[in-house]
Amino acid sequence: MRRWSVLLKLTGSLLGLVLSAVTPAPAQGNGIPTLRVYTNVVQVPTLVLSGGLKPLPPISASRFFVSIDDGTRFRVTHARVEGNDPLALGILVDANHLPEATEAGLQESIAGLAQNSVHGNDKVSVYSMSCKLTRGIAEQPTNVENLRKVTAALFGEGKKQEKEKCEHPWKLLDAIAAAVEGFDQNSGRRVLLVLTSGEDLGSKLSWDQVRRLAQIKGVAIFAIEPQQDFVVPPAGRGGIGLSDTAVAATNMPSLCESTGGLLLDSSRDSAAEKLRQAVTLVRGRYIIEFPSPAAAAGQHKMTITVEKMRAFIRPAGISILPLDPSLAKDPNTFLPDPANAPEVGKRPPKQ
Repeated sequence: MRRWSVLLKLTGSLLGLVLSAVTPAPAQGNGIPTLRVYTNVVQVPTLVLSGGLKPLPPISASRFFVSIDDGTRFRVTHARVEGNDPLALGILVDANHLPEATEAGLQESIAGLAQNSVHGNDKVSVYSMSCKLTRGIAEQPTNVENLRKVTAALFGEGKKQEKEKCEHPWKLLDAIAAAVEGFDQNSGRRVLLVLTSGEDLGSKLSWDQVRRLAQIKGVAIFAIEPQQDFVVPPAGRGGIGLSDTAVAATNMPSLCESTGGLLLDSSRDSAAEKLRQAVTLVRGRYIIEFPSPAAAAGQHKMTITVEKMRAFIRPAGISILPLDPSLAKDPNTFLPDPANAPEVGKRPPKQ
C-alpha cells in the first residue's frame, strides 16, 4: 500500500500527438557486428463506435485515415482490434461521493472483473479516494482472489468509519492526476476507470491540466457515474436529453473523450456491469499503426477517420519517438525510408 501526495506542478502542454526524443539502449558488446533495425511506427489505441455509441462490425484497415495538424490525409499501414493485449488498468473509486448501494457491492464488483474481463497478465491498481488517496496493487496472476485481497484492504471493515471522520477529503481532479502519474510507462495499454459523481470542488489542478496530463501519459479515462439518473451524451452533441444545468455540472464527458475514453452512466445498470462494459470497450478498440512523421517535438493535432462512415472516434494519447541523430551516423543501423513519413500540416492545435 502506498500513500499519494497531490500533484502540484504540471510541465508541458502537449495535445493529441506528443513528439519526444529517445535514446536507444546500447547493443551488447560481444565483438560481433550487429545490424540494428530502427522501428519507427506509431501505435494509437482508438475507440470506434457508432453514432449511438454501439459496437460496429469489423472495419478493414484500408478504411482508416489519419491527418496530423490538418495535413494531407494518409492511409494507415495497419489496424487491428486490441483484443487481449496486456492492460495496465487503474480503478479509482471516489469514496467521498458513492451511493451506499454501489459502495456495498464494490469489492465483489471489482473482483468480478477477473471472471470475464481482465486476464492474469493484466496489471491492476485500485485507488480509494477519501481522506487519503490510497493505492493497492493486485498481485499477479490477476485473479478473483488477488483482486479481493486488494479491495478488502481498501474498502473493508473500518473504512466507512474512517471516511465519516474525514474533514479534508481528497479532490477528484487531483486524485485522477495522481493515478495517471502512477502508471508504469512500460506496462500494457494504460486505462483508468473512475467511479465518481463527477463533482470536483477545490482541486489544485484544472480540468484542462488533467486532460493534458492524461494525453501526454497515454492514459484513456473511462468514468462511471452511479448517482446520475440521466444519460450523459458525448461532448459536443448539443446536450440532447440533458438539461443545460446538468451539462454544466460536470466536465467529465469532455475529459474522458479527449483522452480516448467515455463516460458511462450506470443509473440503469449496476457498477459491476458498467466496469465490465468499460473493459469490453477497451478490448474492442482498434490499434492504428502508421509511420512516425518527420516533425519536431512539440504539440500536434491528430484526426482519425473511417472512409465512408460517420462514426464516434476517439484516439488515446500517444508518444511518437523521432529518430535519434546519433543513429544516422551508425553504419550498422537500418533506418526507415523518410519518403514514407506522413506529411504534417501547418495548423497545430491552439494552446
